[in-house]
Amino acid sequence: AMVFTIPNVTSPYFYNLDTKRLFDRERKYMGICVSNVSNWRSYKVKGIDRFIALAEAHPFEKFIWIGGKQDFLSQINRLPSNLTVLPFCTQDMLLSYYLDAVYVVQLSRFESFGIA
Repeated sequence: AMVFTIPNVTSPYFYNLDTKRLFDRERKYMGICVSNVSNWRSYKVKGIDRFIALAEAHPFEKFIWIGGKQDFLSQINRLPSNLTVLPFCTQDMLLSYYLDAVYVVQLSRFESFGIA
């Protein structure tokens, strides 16, 4: 059998995690969603409407969405106060946000890379 290595651009930092840092920390967010959304089509396909509904259904928990484009956000009529929306960030910053969340939430209706 042939074995192939598929290179990726993930930082070696992800592979050298201190398990104490992973498990012995207080989580700031109940859920995190990372999704590049800049129009209504991607908003629906990526399931951001579902993520917003999830945050609304749990008003005493905090949620974070990373990847919302500022010019599109102004078109969304309702964003609950327990939902933080941030633009894209560096991999190191993203890792920190992932570690701050209890759940990674992926509510896409369709993913072309087969990860949903």
